[in-house]
Amino acid sequence: MFFSNKLKVGVLCPASATYPNLSLDYMNGLMCGLPENLHQEFEFLPEFVNQGETNRVNSALRKLYGFNGVDLVTGPISYNTLPDYADVVEASGKLAIFTDLGEYLPALNMVSPYVFNNSFQYWQAQFAMGFWAQQQFGDRGAVVMALYESGYHMHSAFRHGTEFGGSEVVDYVVIPKEIEGERAFADYTEQLQNHFIQNERPSYINLLFSGKDAVRSLKAFAANPYFDGIPILVSPHMSSPEILQLLTGENVVVYSANLWDFDSAEKENAIFRKKYIQRTGNMANVFSLLGYEVGLAIACIYPSLRSKSYAEARKFLAEERIKSPRGERSFFLDSKYASPQIDIEKINLAGLSVQRVIVAQGKAMPYNCDVYRQIHEECVTGWKNPYLCV
Repeated sequence: MFFSNKLKVGVLCPASATYPNLSLDYMNGLMCGLPENLHQEFEFLPEFVNQGETNRVNSALRKLYGFNGVDLVTGPISYNTLPDYADVVEASGKLAIFTDLGEYLPALNMVSPYVFNNSFQYWQAQFAMGFWAQQQFGDRGAVVMALYESGYHMHSAFRHGTEFGGSEVVDYVVIPKEIEGERAFADYTEQLQNHFIQNERPSYINLLFSGKDAVRSLKAFAANPYFDGIPILVSPHMSSPEILQLLTGENVVVYSANLWDFDSAEKENAIFRKKYIQRTGNMANVFSLLGYEVGLAIACIYPSLRSKSYAEARKFLAEERIKSPRGERSFFLDSKYASPQIDIEKINLAGLSVQRVIVAQGKAMPYNCDVYRQIHEECVTGWKNPYLCV
C-alpha cells in the first residue's frame, strides 16, 4: 500500500450558479495563503456537496475524516447548519475551519471547541449600512428583497442598525417568487411605486437580491422616475465587481458597506493581490479571500498538524488572530472576536466607468449585543444552503 507523509485537508465544494468557479477560487486563495515551501506538504481532497444540504455535508465529513483520514476539513458552509456537523468533527478528534459569507449571525453560544469559522460578515455590513442610512437620510426606510434573501439574517441586521440609529419604522417588501426577467422586474417596480404612494415615500431603500436578480432589480429601479432622489442601498454582494460589471452602460447610483477592497494599497492586501494575480491572472473575489485567510491560518498551525498535536492547533485558532487583507481576523467567536473594518461607499456607475467614494466609516455591531438574540428569535428559517450556493 502506498503511504504518504503529506498532511491531508478535506475541502467541501458546493455548487453555485452565481459563482460557478467558487471551489477553484477558494482553492487558489488557499494556496496563496500557504507559503510556497509548504505546498508539497499537503494533499487536498475535494468533496462535492451539491448546494450544501445537511445530509450531503455530513456524508462528506464522515468520508473525509473516517475513510480519507484528513487532518482537517475546510470549505463554505452555513452557520445555520453548524450544530448538525459538530458531532462528526468532534468524533474525529481533529478540527474544521469552515467559511461563510455572513448571511447568518453566529450562533448565540459556542457550537464546538473543534469547529472554527472564517466569516465575511455580510450581517455586519448590513447593520452598519442601516445605522448610517438612518443617521443620514432620516426615518422610514424600506427593505425590498427576494424571497431567497428573506430567509437569511441580512434584512434583520439592517433593520436593527436603523433602530440603533433611532428608527421607529422600516417597511418590508418581499417580492413574489414568480417575478423573473427584466420586464417583470420593471412592472413590479410600478407596483412598488403604488405601494409607497398609498403608504409613504421611503427615505431610502435597501435592496437585497443576488445573481441575475441583483442586476435586474438595479436596472428596474434606475429606470423608474419615481425612485429618482430616493437613496438606494445595496448588499456587499450587489456592489461586488462581479455584479457591477454586468451593469456596464447603465447609469446607477447606490450606497453600500464595503468590507474589503481588492485594490487597497494596505500591505497585507497588496501581498495577497500580487500573489493571486501571479497565480491566476485574475482578480480575487470574496471566496478567494476567504480561502486565502484559511491558508494563512493553516500555515500558522502547520507545526501542530505535522506533529498531530490537534489540541495545540485548536488552542491557537481559539486564542490568536491573523493579519489579513481586511484587517485582523479571528476564527473563534468569543469576546475577543475581531470586528470588521467597514467603509460606507457611494458608487456611481456612468456608462463604462465605476466610481467608488468612501463617505463614512461604518459602525459594527458590538459583540454579544442584545440584538444577536433578537435577530435569532425573530428570523427563524429553514434555509440550509450557504448563501449564493444555488
